[in-house]
Amino acid sequence: MDNTTAEKTGLVPFHTRHNLLMLALLFTVFLAFCFLLVQNFRVNNKTEQQVLQNHFSERAKSIDGFLGNIRSQVRTLQLSAEADLASRARHRVQPAPLAFNELSENLEGNYFHLDDFRPLLTEEMVGNLTGTGSIQQRSPDFYREMHMALDLNHRFHAIAENFTDLAWVYYLSKNDFINVYPWVPTTDFRYHPRLKEHDFYQLGLPTQNPARQIFWTQAYLDEYGKGLMATCSAPVYDGKRFLGIVAIDLTIDFFCSLVRDFEADNGSMLLINKEQQVLAHPTLINSASTAIPTLQEALPDELQEVGTNLESLPAWQLSKLGSWSVLRAPLKNAPWQVVFFQQRPSLAQAFVAQLGGGALTALLVLLGMICTMAFLNHWHIIWPSEQLLHFIDALDRRKTPLVDSRIPAMWRPRFTNIENIFRNNQALAEESRQQIEILDRRVKERTIELERLNSAFREEIEERSKAEGALRLVNQKLQELSLVDGLTGIPNYRKFDEYLGFCWKQMSREQTPISIIMCDVNYFKQYNDTYGHQAGDRCLQEIAQAIQASLQRPSDLVARYGGEEFIILLPGTDHTGAKRVATSIQQTIANLEIPHSGSLADSCVRFSLGMATSIPAHGGSPESLLEAADQSLFRAKETGRSRVIALPVQR
Repeated sequence: MDNTTAEKTGLVPFHTRHNLLMLALLFTVFLAFCFLLVQNFRVNNKTEQQVLQNHFSERAKSIDGFLGNIRSQVRTLQLSAEADLASRARHRVQPAPLAFNELSENLEGNYFHLDDFRPLLTEEMVGNLTGTGSIQQRSPDFYREMHMALDLNHRFHAIAENFTDLAWVYYLSKNDFINVYPWVPTTDFRYHPRLKEHDFYQLGLPTQNPARQIFWTQAYLDEYGKGLMATCSAPVYDGKRFLGIVAIDLTIDFFCSLVRDFEADNGSMLLINKEQQVLAHPTLINSASTAIPTLQEALPDELQEVGTNLESLPAWQLSKLGSWSVLRAPLKNAPWQVVFFQQRPSLAQAFVAQLGGGALTALLVLLGMICTMAFLNHWHIIWPSEQLLHFIDALDRRKTPLVDSRIPAMWRPRFTNIENIFRNNQALAEESRQQIEILDRRVKERTIELERLNSAFREEIEERSKAEGALRLVNQKLQELSLVDGLTGIPNYRKFDEYLGFCWKQMSREQTPISIIMCDVNYFKQYNDTYGHQAGDRCLQEIAQAIQASLQRPSDLVARYGGEEFIILLPGTDHTGAKRVATSIQQTIANLEIPHSGSLADSCVRFSLGMATSIPAHGGSPESLLEAADQSLFRAKETGRSRVIALPVQR
């Protein structure tokens, strides 16, 4: 039979199937490549948007954090001023600040100032306190307020060192004076009544700010040459009486520096207040500006509607409006918002910019490689493989196959090897069949023998299991006997020691007390001498059973400590409870009325008892508790016997 016969049996030619698969593969690769290009564009675009949103959030939170620090400093000044006023009101006799004695008056100008301070004072230590009128013959409250204003100088200095970009920090009084830092001579700046017309003072008045809240002003032009600025201010009260305000001024230049270096292509970040004033913009405004732009002036024409309805945009999320992307972040520490807008490129521009001409080149190279590989793969692999499959099929049906002369030379050894393998496998299969029959007989014989041995082994295991069970019972009995006193039948000291260690750990976890009572039969040697050792043994047995019966809780334990001594462990029992148990045991022994004519203290057998209580969680150890109980017993016997003594546990 030849290869044509194999095809007639229904074997599908490999080359036809391969060609269909290659076309499907080519089309699939092309679609996959296009899909990956689009997907890559979407992922990159989404990543860029997320990165932009993250950078915006970080910058907005950084700005908010800085404003929060400024707000905290103003709050600190407010609290310090009011605390100083309260302290000087309670303690009228207090030394005046050093700078107070350096104040001078200008009689011609009718004002006072701190221009002529002397060492030990320096410009870094003081601001210039200036005001109208005279500082002579003023009320005590006026001087108290001036002292407070001068005491703020060290805080002004600290704030200026920590915030190098601030313009001014000052206290402005309703009593017509101001302490402003850093120090400037009165030729450059001094108090003028129009200062109280500004928002940083007016918004602090009780009528405008009854809750005494910290507030931010609108942007305004500094009258003394530092350009546009905004102020964080807070009112200062002496009890219920408004005195003035503390404030920190920040220039528009500084606000602009917070947004100028925000890196984003074709975008602008700006800071606006609730009045829609632009406080910061990379290029639109600076301290040299004389006019304050509005949000409408800063936005492009396409976003003019956003300026009138900014609150409708979601906060901290990227919004797409036409060809623009907009981000908005309301701040917590000022009634302001950070806004960012950026013009987006068109979809085609963005796609080309991300992919470029390299993507098309890669696609063409990929198609050429697929076609070349398809041709080489068909001629050198698929068609020879198809012929080899027909060859194997013919051998499998025990027919004589023919080898096509067009088959590449590198494939011919495979045909020869496969034919030899088939011949050898047929011989081995026959030999294996015979060997399997022999092995089946041997397995059956061996199985019968193993079943017999297994039966004997199971019987031996059962006998050993019975022996091991009996041995465990004997060991358990021996273990129990090793923990029981042979004479009295109650636990011995070894059992007591194990139980004490267990209870100590448990009470330590629960933070509850544990008590020990040690008992000793009075003059028991004389009892043995008088009545004999057998009577002494019976006496100890009665005492042990009586103590055992008097204990109320399963957790309590009585053990023979040695000789005529007994020891009781009371877990979870405080000193009062232990005292009650000790008294009960003493009465129980007395009720036995065991005669003891040899006793030097009583006519019947009596106990001396020593007790100790400890809370393991508070320190100490089981040994220290035992030592305290033993010392208590010794003290009971030393002080007359037949009594209960409790000594504290030594830590």
